[in-house]
Amino acid sequence: MGVESLDAKSKVNDFCSGVVITAAHVITNRHVIEDGVSFRVVHNDKKWPAKLVSVDPDHDLAELSVAGLEAPAVTVLDSSKLAVGETVYAIGAPEGLELTISEGLISG
Repeated sequence: MGVESLDAKSKVNDFCSGVVITAAHVITNRHVIEDGVSFRVVHNDKKWPAKLVSVDPDHDLAELSVAGLEAPAVTVLDSSKLAVGETVYAIGAPEGLELTISEGLISG
């Protein structure tokens, strides 16, 4: 799903991907939403207003609360439990290309 960062006039000033971690919570990149005044989650031509819950600048993450969003959550593992050689995925929206996914391996 996509996350829109809006300016004071509700105009989209940035767009990125988001990942559902619970029924009404989405994780996205902090650097994309940091200049936003308000936020929206977009999926299948539907839009939901979102509220900023928390920010983790050390990991470039932001958590949004999205009332009314009912979507399946991904399984999130504790990064300290990852092992070298495990497959990992990065989900993004480069240049607005929603749901772009890259595969990689834990190397160290």
